[in-house]
Amino acid sequence: MAVSVDGRITTRKRERFPLGSEHDRRLMDELRSRADAVIVGAGTVRHDGYPILLRYDDLRESRSARGRPPHPVNVVLSRCLDLPVKSRFFASDATRKIVFTTHSAPAARVKRFQRVAEVIVLPGRSLAPGRVLAELRARGLKRCLLEGGGEVHFAFAKAGVVAEIYVTLTPRLIGGKRAPSLLDGEGFLWKEHTRLSLVTLRRVGDEVFLHYRVVRPEIHVANEPAAGDAGPGPPRRGARGAEREGDTAPSLPPRAGRRQDPPASRRDVRDRRARPGRGRPP
Repeated sequence: MAVSVDGRITTRKRERFPLGSEHDRRLMDELRSRADAVIVGAGTVRHDGYPILLRYDDLRESRSARGRPPHPVNVVLSRCLDLPVKSRFFASDATRKIVFTTHSAPAARVKRFQRVAEVIVLPGRSLAPGRVLAELRARGLKRCLLEGGGEVHFAFAKAGVVAEIYVTLTPRLIGGKRAPSLLDGEGFLWKEHTRLSLVTLRRVGDEVFLHYRVVRPEIHVANEPAAGDAGPGPPRRGARGAEREGDTAPSLPPRAGRRQDPPASRRDVRDRRARPGRGRPP
């Protein structure tokens, strides 16, 4: 997700404008090209009004060569279907669309949206991120990219289903207490903070591309079962957790030319070697 230096993704009036550069948009499409589905909230559909499609011919051709559709499936989350069914988002037939809603949505609206998308009505009055991912996984959509807005980002982060985060820091200030940010919603208290590990940091012009991996809390088992007594433990996540089943990653992507940072211990050794010797003036 492209953000201003102060973390905003648009202005207090929700103006529509390109926040990142062309380089940022290219990297965003590269990340989209690896996804089976892109997930957005209802506010993003109302604000942008367009389906999420790959803009670059070579990326569409690459997907087609791998036997995949040219664009990822567009997934929309809306508790009550407060969406413009006649918008350009739903009028386009360039990609498949899935809409998740709840029983709070009127039956008449559900029927209207069933004409332009697959509609999945989940039980309850909220859209649990884990349940959404399970439904997508059952449809063969395992690699998911989360593209906003801020409240949707927070809900998925709080549910613990985010594996990686890509952020493009753009050289501008927006401000405004009503301006949407990368992570909105109720927010985390300090004991609930999601810890991140920096994978890469890269500067292109005045933009900074950040790639973080979510740090999973360690699970301590008080009484380990004897061999053969219990079933398998918690699943392990690979180095690219966002590309494993059921995981999602909010954007944005530095891919080309990225460099893996050395482990902390190796950095410490390198730093010590670079320092002047003990007892000598620097």
